Amino acid sequence: MSKLLNEEVVSIDKIAWEIYKLTIKSEYVSKNALPGQFINIKCSEGITALLRRPISICDVDRANGTFDVCFQIKGIGTEYLARKAASELIDIIAPIGNPFHLSKDYKKIAVVGGE
Repeated sequence: MSKLLNEEVVSIDKIAWEIYKLTIKSEYVSKNALPGQFINIKCSEGITALLRRPISICDVDRANGTFDVCFQIKGIGTEYLARKAASELIDIIAPIGNPFHLSKDYKKIAVVGGE
């Protein structure tokens, strides 16, 4: 079930040109998120980036109670998001979406995406 949460930013790392990995501390999300789900992030407090940004959860660390999202700067909202700092609180709705289920019979998995 999705919840509106105010969670702590653990770290934000630039991993490539205009691509960032955001690690967020959340016991609730780390325990309840499933593959294929995402979060909605409020990027700023003002009206400049009014709409939340949907971003896929890319990793969950259940032992440490954290999860990661990766995003590319594509506009003012994700630009604000890239400026977040460790210890800041971030407003999210999570986890959202229908998870996908993988059969244990599969030996290889391919994920393809593009623009």
